[in-house]
Amino acid sequence: MMRERRLTDRLAVLAAWLLSSACVYAAPPIAGTPHKGNTAEAPAAPAVASPFTPEQADTLTQANAAFERGAYAQALTLLRKLRDDRPDFVDVHRLMGHCYYELGRIDEARAAMIESITRGRATADVLQRLVQIDREADRPLAELGSLRMLMLIQPDDRQTQMLYADALTRAGAIDEAAGAFERIIAADPLNTDARVRLGNLQMQRGERRQAAAVFATAYRLGAESPQLAQTIAELWVSFGDARQALAWYDKAASLTEPLSARRQLRRAELLIEVGDIDQAIKLATPIANAGDKELAAKAATLLGRAAIVRGQPDEAMAQWRVAIDKGVDDPQVLAYVGGQCFNAKRYDDAARYLGRYVDKGVANPSMHRFLVIALTRSDQRDAAHERLRGYIERYGLDEIAEDLIRQWGAAGHAKGAE
Repeated sequence: MMRERRLTDRLAVLAAWLLSSACVYAAPPIAGTPHKGNTAEAPAAPAVASPFTPEQADTLTQANAAFERGAYAQALTLLRKLRDDRPDFVDVHRLMGHCYYELGRIDEARAAMIESITRGRATADVLQRLVQIDREADRPLAELGSLRMLMLIQPDDRQTQMLYADALTRAGAIDEAAGAFERIIAADPLNTDARVRLGNLQMQRGERRQAAAVFATAYRLGAESPQLAQTIAELWVSFGDARQALAWYDKAASLTEPLSARRQLRRAELLIEVGDIDQAIKLATPIANAGDKELAAKAATLLGRAAIVRGQPDEAMAQWRVAIDKGVDDPQVLAYVGGQCFNAKRYDDAARYLGRYVDKGVANPSMHRFLVIALTRSDQRDAAHERLRGYIERYGLDEIAEDLIRQWGAAGHAKGAE
């Protein structure tokens, strides 16, 4: 009698435990997130069709113990036996799904979890596991479907809310994702992750000023990463506010290793814009003398700009010739150097620089005219003729063209007289 009572009590406890949302074990967490366990009841707990036999109860206990010590293959063997004996017991499918996952049998894990759901056991751990599987397999719509169900079960869970908003983003539902992040921020104003993600979505929607404000708030609330500060700095550059951009670049520099040469050049450009020429030259000069040809050319271009601001045209000329020789193709630089060479009657050099300028496709009849004249005066008549023809094809037979024809013809007569 005592043995029968103990067995009856054991089965009653087992049945109550099986019908609750707390399963044989705490479900493994989704990768990369802190595990919170099952935080809500399943929508509807299925009733057990008939009591377990003592042997089946022992099998389930053994399966649980095997799972807890990581013996997933052994647990799966025991659970398969239970499934064959009791296919109506839906938690077996759910537990088998977790075992399959731990053994790397992902397709079978997914099938077992879906079987559990179709039998009415859509618990949080089942849906979380499906989310994880579908995310790893890059099935954004399936992942989103599981998260929608999970939101019905535990709508106030912050982790689930973030996963749902991220899934909306990956599925391309940008506006809906932004709304989800805004709701998270309204409920949890200190959530910097949500603010950064919202800012990224605003960038995608072209709302750059709103994004800058959201990013700045996230930074002030503790998301002090150099990447975020640099992103904000670049946004202020695009707004044309050099002082704000410099302030954010300085924040980025304070959080990381010394700025790269490329970043230092960007900072030097901003310093010129705000009038700090000495500091700009100090940053750019070592880079202009370094071995990286591309960066050295950009540094020489910047140093030329600084010289112009200082009223030093000869220094600007020297720096920009170096920059052009290293591959810089900036139309303004080419035009300036070509024009200065023309004024100095160095027509060969003028033709070389102005030719590159015209080849950039810039619509500037005056520079094209100077090119033809420079070629003519440097005795490059065939090249001058080709450039003259190009001028007429582009701009028509205007006064400049007629003047060029006269000069070219006069040069030809003079050459013939010699």
